[in-house]
Amino acid sequence: MQSLIEFGQLLIEFRQSLIEFGQSLIEFRQSLIEFGQILSANERTYIDLVTASGLEEIAKYAQAVGIHKNLLVPKDSSGKLRSPTSLVINAHAVGLLVHVWTFCNEDCFLLLDFQGNPQGEYELFFSLGVNGVFSDYPDTTGFHFTVQW
Repeated sequence: MQSLIEFGQLLIEFRQSLIEFGQSLIEFRQSLIEFGQILSANERTYIDLVTASGLEEIAKYAQAVGIHKNLLVPKDSSGKLRSPTSLVINAHAVGLLVHVWTFCNEDCFLLLDFQGNPQGEYELFFSLGVNGVFSDYPDTTGFHFTVQW
C-alpha cells in the first residue's frame, strides 16, 4: 500500500513538472513571437551592419565581428578579386576585432586567384589586418597559436 501512495505522489510531482514545463514553453513561445516582431520591425540588413555607422553600433555590445571574406575582398562577375574594402580599418577604428570566415583548402571554395594555393588566401587576409579566421583546415594558416586562459 505504501508503494502505491509513493507512486501516486510521484505521479502528482511528475504532473506538476509537466505543467511547469508547459508554462515554460508558453513563455518561450511568447519570447520568440516578441523577438520575431523586433526582427520584422528592423529593416537593417547584414550589409548595413558592416558600414562605418553599423560597426559603431556593434562596438557598443561586442568585441569582435565575424565577416564573410567576400565582404572584405569582393569578387567581380568572373570571380576575380577586386580591391579590398575598408571594413577591417573601420572595424579596428571602433575597437572591434575582425574574424573572417570560412577558409577551405579545396579549389571549389578558394577564390579564383588562389586556386591551388590556400596559403596565399590566408596571407592576403592577414595582410589586411584580420585578427582571426574560421577555417576547415587550421593547420594551413601557417600559424601556430598558444591558447592562454
